Amino acid sequence: MTVVEDTQLAQRVADDPEAAAVFGRRLSPRVRGLARHLMGARDGWEDAAQLSLIELLRAAPRYNGSGSLERWSDRITVRTTLRFARARREVQARQGDQDPEHLLAPPGADLVAQGEVLGILERLDPTRRTVVVLRHVYEYGIDEIANLTGVSRNTVKDRLVQGRREVRQHLRAQRARPALKLVRTGQGA
Repeated sequence: MTVVEDTQLAQRVADDPEAAAVFGRRLSPRVRGLARHLMGARDGWEDAAQLSLIELLRAAPRYNGSGSLERWSDRITVRTTLRFARARREVQARQGDQDPEHLLAPPGADLVAQGEVLGILERLDPTRRTVVVLRHVYEYGIDEIANLTGVSRNTVKDRLVQGRREVRQHLRAQRARPALKLVRTGQGA
């Protein structure tokens, strides 16, 4: 679709259920992927994606076509997902669950099913994971990431450097582990 068609679609969302359905179907895969990347495989990424889709539907009439619809939706998704994750951490902290380990996937949980890098990304600190994903998966620039996350350029750069370093360390450690050998029991083994 062209920017003009995207703008027209967004303008119809509030009054036309069919336009809202088309709009949602178009953006849903991207929103779900971004929310999952930002939150990792922990519980809650689906809730963050749903909240993001709701926010997108509410904000659709304000889309003015100054950028692509996908980039516009990314900005809303990032803000909504980060706000959701922050609120969730605050609730967990108030409930006395302050051990950060519950926020991370168990080591290696998704390495086979999702690939080495996704498993490693899930173990990163959420602030580092956010900038690494936005930079390397969604190809945002430093200034764009700073704008999306509400932190300075230097903070983005620092988190990106630290996140990359941590990913490299996890990759080296993962590759250095010897392969598990299956031992047969019984039959003289």
